[in-house]
Amino acid sequence: MKKAVFAALILALFWSCETVTGPKDSGKPNVIMVEGPTFADGSTDFKYKGRVQNQGTATAGFTRIIIHVFNSSGSQLAQAETNLVDVALEKNESSIWEVTFPDGDHKIRDAMNKDKTTYEIKWE
Repeated sequence: MKKAVFAALILALFWSCETVTGPKDSGKPNVIMVEGPTFADGSTDFKYKGRVQNQGTATAGFTRIIIHVFNSSGSQLAQAETNLVDVALEKNESSIWEVTFPDGDHKIRDAMNKDKTTYEIKWE
């Protein structure tokens, strides 16, 4: 009798327990370039501008754009980066960006090959 009561008690406890799991997978961010990068020349600097969008399923935190400028032979001349105004991009949200390169003496612009410019998009 004691075994039957004990077994019934165990079964009652088992059925009344709620299964707890970890947080559901909220997906992953995926930030892509949707416009640009576009070159803009100034008197003492030059800029690259564009727009990115998070096409993933989770927020992309601390989103930044890094631009790499190269010469014709492929040597990197300069690199600059910017954080987005809204550092975190929610799902489907987009943001414009602008990266400025100081170049008052035109040394970078005179040596650069715009076709070799590359970019990185990073987030956490």
